[in-house]
Amino acid sequence: LSLRNLDASLAELMRELDASLTAERNSIQGKQRVNLDVSSMLVLCSELTHGHANYVFKSAVLTDQARYERRNPALPGLAEFLKDKELVCCQTARQDFTDIVATVAGPTERERAEELMARVSVLDDQPSQRVTALRESGKIRGRAKVIFGTADQHRLTTTTANMAFVRAAAGQAVHFSVFEHESRALTEAKQQSATPLPEGHVDEEEE
Repeated sequence: LSLRNLDASLAELMRELDASLTAERNSIQGKQRVNLDVSSMLVLCSELTHGHANYVFKSAVLTDQARYERRNPALPGLAEFLKDKELVCCQTARQDFTDIVATVAGPTERERAEELMARVSVLDDQPSQRVTALRESGKIRGRAKVIFGTADQHRLTTTTANMAFVRAAAGQAVHFSVFEHESRALTEAKQQSATPLPEGHVDEEEE
């Protein structure tokens, strides 16, 4: 182990200790703040996660997500984790989420989005230096660097389905505090062209 690598390891260890102490201090002082990734906002607002997963959509991706939701609902675990916490997101996440809602959301999903954003405090985009320095690739994109990097700058846990980014960053020795959940899209506007599953439908077990 070279002296340079040892210094880097010690610096990372001290950073993780500082983050742990900061989180504990925030918990003592008041509600713990949690950073929402765009994927988490979609889970919180999607019709799929609010009892409308019994469809076969024209999109194979949406059909797969509906099947995953029937087997493993994404909302309960996320909602439980967010309980009694202060919700925040960065400006980039808010704008991306707002654009998605304006483009594809149905009316009920829009209402949920408005209610959600009324509860979310928006932070200025301020990614940490170590996240800004990540080499970009197919799995490490500029927007994700801003979203996760802003949380990193504030020592916040991020809720996310974007584990490809988290793992790719870990490959460059940058680790995040995250709560992982499955991905869900906004589907209300697609329900009219989808085929409802018969009442009592049971999915076949996957081998």
